Amino acid sequence: MSRYGVFHNEIKHKYALYDFVIVGIVNEDDPHGVFNVATLQRIDHLTHQLIHLKRGADGMPRIELPGPSAGQSLALTPDSRWERLLNTAFGHSPNDLFTPSGSSAIVAQEILSPSLVH
Repeated sequence: MSRYGVFHNEIKHKYALYDFVIVGIVNEDDPHGVFNVATLQRIDHLTHQLIHLKRGADGMPRIELPGPSAGQSLALTPDSRWERLLNTAFGHSPNDLFTPSGSSAIVAQEILSPSLVH
């Protein structure tokens, strides 16, 4: 890891910071946009998948939900050779979603989704 990466991780640890991702969802096919039953159900399903990510025995992310998607492995490595090269150059692994102790790096309490906000 580069000196910058080490410094970055030290600052995040010192100040209890974490990275965040904002996802915007658009539905241009429905006149009501995302405010329709099908799209809201898909957002709810994705939200629950994110909350239930676990590290599998092979180190890869797994969705541990009861039902049809139970134990589903996720391969998040990009198909593009250029994107894989960038990941290598910057020391980034898209499948590394876990803390050193193996728990999910996704902070479930911080997820804002229509099915979780009351």
